[in-house]
Amino acid sequence: MADVSDWRLMGQERYLQGATLVFRKWTSDRPDWDHDQCDFCTVHMGDHVFEDDPDTKLEGWVTEDGMHWICNQCFEDFRQRFEWVVATPERSSNRGQSAGREQATIASTSGLNCPDNAPTAGGR
Repeated sequence: MADVSDWRLMGQERYLQGATLVFRKWTSDRPDWDHDQCDFCTVHMGDHVFEDDPDTKLEGWVTEDGMHWICNQCFEDFRQRFEWVVATPERSSNRGQSAGREQATIASTSGLNCPDNAPTAGGR
């Protein structure tokens, strides 16, 4: 778990504490939107590796509403502190329906089906 003085902590608990997250490839519903950034470390997340950022992540953790992205490294570093709940991609499409969510929080789950080394473009 990251230290309380970690530079990446900037008040995200206001909107990410206890959030339900799903691991998936980065996508956008908007044709004019080509990337997001990790809400913690600000690494780029997109559907291709950006020429000016070889560390671009092609997939990561996202809130059910698609508004907040978290890279795999930050997910691992903060998952216990933020007590995130993991939803499977198929089930997260039923937004707002608790039947599709795993009820155990990450903090109390040990054998989670989460990727240990999520694929990255730059091997972060």
